Amino acid sequence: MRIAYVLGGLAAAVFLLAGCGGGGTSNIAATHPEAASTSKQETTAPKGETTVPEVFKDRGPLRCPTHSTEMPVTLDADPNAENIGTVMAEAEKHFEDAGLTVSVGGPKNSARAVKYVALGIDAIGVAQQPQVLLATEEEVGAPLLAIGSVIKQNNAAMIWLPKSGIGDIADLKGKTIGIPGVPFQEAFLGEILSRAGLTLEDVEVKRTNFRSMAALLEGRVDAIFGVTWNVEGAALEARGAEPVIKRAQSLGIPGYEELVVIAPAKCVAKHPAVYRDFMRALARGPEEVRNHHGVAVSLISENYGFDPRFRMRTDVRVPLKVSAPLLSADAHMNLGRVAHLADWMYEKGILKRKPPVRQLFTNDYLAP
Repeated sequence: MRIAYVLGGLAAAVFLLAGCGGGGTSNIAATHPEAASTSKQETTAPKGETTVPEVFKDRGPLRCPTHSTEMPVTLDADPNAENIGTVMAEAEKHFEDAGLTVSVGGPKNSARAVKYVALGIDAIGVAQQPQVLLATEEEVGAPLLAIGSVIKQNNAAMIWLPKSGIGDIADLKGKTIGIPGVPFQEAFLGEILSRAGLTLEDVEVKRTNFRSMAALLEGRVDAIFGVTWNVEGAALEARGAEPVIKRAQSLGIPGYEELVVIAPAKCVAKHPAVYRDFMRALARGPEEVRNHHGVAVSLISENYGFDPRFRMRTDVRVPLKVSAPLLSADAHMNLGRVAHLADWMYEKGILKRKPPVRQLFTNDYLAP
């Protein structure tokens, strides 16, 4: 089920308006009067699933979008400081102005974003770059094509709190490490541990989905990995938790685009103008985030509902302020860097074969 992200009902609106200030005015106040901030709902599927989940059976085979049909878009996660540009582009009607009917939603869990697109559930997705490389080997559906960057740099990090007694990576032995659950994250964690003489067998890995920070604060895990320094890290610092933040690149992970836009390759080839118009409209999202900061805060805040642990300033405002400058203004991808990432993943055995990078990533659908 897809429900577009819109502003909350009256009670939620009062809550948000009380907490949000500044950021200017926006179309969204007039165009999104009702509540609905939910992720996709689906039945649990086995690992490595290659068929459409039961709840999506009525979607039928992949139907490529046109300017006259709906274009469902799935984010990499619930709306946050890194993918907010896509949500803002929808809220401010930039897709509509481009002649597109776009509905933006989040996946049930972080591992599914790529599968939704590959299986024809959605026409566009936002995913972490290593996921696209792995998708070439997982046989999860139609071949994918990455057509632009959302976040140009790798922001992944390993984070723990002082009370954990961890001084460095070697001290993770016997500890529990939470990861959101995207397939490559465990493999990357294994490589980081190996540099300290450890293996995945020396730690307990727990999947925390979109609630890694809460798991760390509540002591359910000793450290978290695969989260980002600019979202979870910034929020923890703002809470006064004094987190120890080790950025992935300082731990031996190559640089890469944190988030990219993906689509079924055959749809991009069949309707190139649709995808060019989408990317042109999406490019206006980062500017909207900067110009309407308060609206962006409200859109992200909806996802938290009335969770008693939620803090507007620390969980949303601070990460958004830190992340806004990192949003890609032109969506251009560094193809040389992704080739280096692919080579590294192959050398480490994360990929079984070298993928055809130039067939998987292209900047041809971006504005000149």
